[in-house]
Amino acid sequence: VEDACSEDSEGFIRVWCGAHQFDLKFEGFYGGLTSGGWRTDLFGLVNYLRSRINWTNETSKCPKIITCRWLSASRTLDWLCDHRLIIDDLLVAQQPDQAPDDSWWIVLFMAREVASKSAITFKILQGKTLLLQQQREALMKFIDGLCSHFGIEVLEGQPAPLPAGSTIVRSVTENFAVNTAAIRNMWMDMGQFITNKVDGLQ
Repeated sequence: VEDACSEDSEGFIRVWCGAHQFDLKFEGFYGGLTSGGWRTDLFGLVNYLRSRINWTNETSKCPKIITCRWLSASRTLDWLCDHRLIIDDLLVAQQPDQAPDDSWWIVLFMAREVASKSAITFKILQGKTLLLQQQREALMKFIDGLCSHFGIEVLEGQPAPLPAGSTIVRSVTENFAVNTAAIRNMWMDMGQFITNKVDGLQ
């Protein structure tokens, strides 16, 4: 089908699957966290935990990430966050090379927030009768939801220079801005575990 569509056929438009494109974006999202280091540490920790058969009777086995379907990462992130205390105790006791630092855990909880909000969008995009306009609407709703949840501001035009001491941080492309004070408040709302990790960075 792809070969046929690649030919110059009048009246036909080749369109990539929206769900597949969304999945590829999440591959880039995880790969871009801390310049790729976070995802590398994620795989290392998951492999370490999965190799320790029956290391505790209080947990199920850590779900692995299927790299051709990044939606599966959501289950893994949920599992790691839900078992954070037991995992942290194990890592403190064993001191393996795969033990992540405090900042890694903070990024994990933030990534989980994004992943959890993507699940419903994935399901919508997998609809067999979905029109292109409906795909676009689902993606825009996802983006709007993220901006609202994280307090992200979409910038238009050339933004003015930030004043000294500002808590506002802009993206490299200067298309988006976020207030770091709001992000810190979000960390505090994530519970004592993340609060302790944030304190560990200071």
